[in-house]
Amino acid sequence: MELTTTRIPMERERGEASVQATFDEVYNLPDYLPDLFSVILADAEVQVDETKCGAGHVTARGEIRYRVLYRTEQNEWKIACLEGKIPFQEKIAVEDMDEFDMAQVEPVLEDLSVRIANARKLSARALLELSATGWERYDVDVPVGVEAEKMPELLMREREFLELRYQGEEICRIREEIRLASGKPNIRRILWQQAQVFGLEERVSAGVVSIQGEIQVFVGYAGE
Repeated sequence: MELTTTRIPMERERGEASVQATFDEVYNLPDYLPDLFSVILADAEVQVDETKCGAGHVTARGEIRYRVLYRTEQNEWKIACLEGKIPFQEKIAVEDMDEFDMAQVEPVLEDLSVRIANARKLSARALLELSATGWERYDVDVPVGVEAEKMPELLMREREFLELRYQGEEICRIREEIRLASGKPNIRRILWQQAQVFGLEERVSAGVVSIQGEIQVFVGYAGE
């Protein structure tokens, strides 16, 4: 008598860990930007470009992209904007990890501080937290039948397994024109733009995932 089996691919969590790291960057203004006088606004976003698993650790590589809106005394608008980036590569210790495992790294920018060193130099310091979760793939052989010359009595039961049907990203392009209120000057140059998503709600129906929410847009510009 021989059991007939089918192989089911599975995943299980290896472990999770997090690490905090501080990154410093000195930004020298290029010739085309006016001198620094004071900082008005600063923000940043973190992009993880690559994750790599190793024996007992996960390595994350990416960059912190920051923007600074500052006051100056050298142009007609008295305001200017600069952009910079801080590359990083951090190793996160996760027990029992192996180089063939999978990992997901979630970055959180805990703090961003910007300080003016002099009229042509800016120092930026970012506190970044990286949380890593590791998984391993394995197979489970499940008996589904019996092969024998004399068939025995069988008790069969059906079991449902959770299956991942889809995982990915969809790009949704939204375009909307916003008219300036009466009394505001015409736009000559956009100096700062920022968008935040609020109130996301998801609904699942037959073959479709519907998402709705609000996008709050802030634009700072130089007028004519």
